[in-house]
Amino acid sequence: MLQIYDDQHRRIAGIDDPDDLKIEKTLSSGDKQISFSYPKTGSEIENLRAEYYIRTKDDEYVLKEINTGENKNSYVAQLNIEELESQEFLYGFESVTQTARACLEFAFDGTGWTVGICTVTKRRTVSIDETCNAWDVLQEVMDTYRCECKIDNIQKRIDLYEAIGMDRGAYFIEGLNLRKLTLKSDTYDFYTRIYPVGKDGITPEIMLGVPYIDNHQYSDKVIPRYWKDERYTITENLIEDATAKLDTASKPYTAYTADVADLASQKKEYSILEYDIGDTVHLISKTEATKEKQRIVKMTEYPQHPDKNTCELSNVTKSFAQLQEETEEKMKSDAVDQAQARTKKTLNEGYWTIEQAQAAIKSSESGIMTSVQQVRTEQRDLTYAAEQEAKDYASQLNEKTIERMTNEYSTALNQTANSFDMSIKSVEETVTSQGDELEEFRRENETYFHYTDDGMEIGKKQDGGVLPFSTLLSDKRLEFRQEGIPVAYVQYNKLHIENVEAVRRWSVGAADDGGYFDFISTQYGMGVKWREAEQVEETATQSAKRQKRKQEYRQLIDDDGIFEVVKV
Repeated sequence: MLQIYDDQHRRIAGIDDPDDLKIEKTLSSGDKQISFSYPKTGSEIENLRAEYYIRTKDDEYVLKEINTGENKNSYVAQLNIEELESQEFLYGFESVTQTARACLEFAFDGTGWTVGICTVTKRRTVSIDETCNAWDVLQEVMDTYRCECKIDNIQKRIDLYEAIGMDRGAYFIEGLNLRKLTLKSDTYDFYTRIYPVGKDGITPEIMLGVPYIDNHQYSDKVIPRYWKDERYTITENLIEDATAKLDTASKPYTAYTADVADLASQKKEYSILEYDIGDTVHLISKTEATKEKQRIVKMTEYPQHPDKNTCELSNVTKSFAQLQEETEEKMKSDAVDQAQARTKKTLNEGYWTIEQAQAAIKSSESGIMTSVQQVRTEQRDLTYAAEQEAKDYASQLNEKTIERMTNEYSTALNQTANSFDMSIKSVEETVTSQGDELEEFRRENETYFHYTDDGMEIGKKQDGGVLPFSTLLSDKRLEFRQEGIPVAYVQYNKLHIENVEAVRRWSVGAADDGGYFDFISTQYGMGVKWREAEQVEETATQSAKRQKRKQEYRQLIDDDGIFEVVKV
């Protein structure tokens, strides 16, 4: 039975047996859709209006589409998520290194929706730059955390799982419940090597020794793919997600469409064949020479005619078209991020690049020259007007007076013109001088300081633009480079470096512990020597710390004389 609610959520009618009832479920988004037909002469035809609500025993839908026919109308309704779609974030949304639960609770705040079961514990960063809503955040969370959801829109609750469904032992087999099977397989998005890059250029190299990850489960070909996502600030997380991404991409994408007779819903003795969205089933087809396990990624159910049910099965939860669309969107997002980063840097730090400085000088010169031309034009106009005025007035005077006044006006106008020319030359000389000074400053600055989207790099540039040794300072870490390649960096109170060479002594300890162990080089090899710290009056805090350390560590008793002390 379908219950009908008006746009104020008041129950107004019910339909016992709608025609052509169909329910579609999608694994990748958790979304559902319902469609049905109803006679044009039916008693409830006036209550089936767009934006009214349709409720089944499990879900509530919003009536979105009405198509009229000769004898009956067809209707399409989508899962009711209005509160999530109405929760808009005008300037984008960001959750930095949080759990999926924390991220969604923050996004759902004020909507009435909650996060119920959540088996996903990893921490990730979700960042959406454009205007979005809480439903968009949910979809981004499932993509970023590689998880799936169940939606209970009657209780307004979202449950998150690493993967929904189970392996019940169900099977689709020709001659029993599998009527027809079609197969689609492609390798358009196939690759066996991935080069992942995260925030500030982090790669797997510091942990794996190489900047890439391989997976040759299907082919020994080396087909590389570059993947950059600046939401990753932790190397372990980058490696984990890149490995999972490669596991899917390093084998052909395979999808099946199966016409299945739902025998379990018709007869109890076939309960072993029961299945649901996300379940893993055994697929057996002699026609297609197929015998393997696949997940149900989409279901189309006909509650009144379960023998018409269909399923889509795949070894991944997303189609090639979806992956291609997401790749394009990611490329657009990266371009927007880079553009925004440049804008923020220019606005916040007030630094002009060489091109910007040259453009500013050129613009200033153009503006000054325009002003100069205007002054010259005004000077010519003034000269012409004065001469005309002098001629008109002179026509009333005798020749001697005319000659005298003309000479006076000419002298005055020549002085004015000379004054204008001197002013113009002074402006031009000032522009040229400022341009030379700025160019000299640019050359000196460019030799030692280099500004990029990554931060400020300090080092003396050699011929050819090479920096033999340099230091990169960003808002995340301090990096030491050799010919542009990071050899060490300091980040989050840790120093990361591949090789350490202590020429004379390496000390470990603290004055609070009474001294230091000095690792030193001797003629016998490496030696360890205890060096007592200078005795000073101990504070209460230092005493408490020392007592705590004593409880954490036990003294080594060398009864068997294994260790030998050599005095050096």
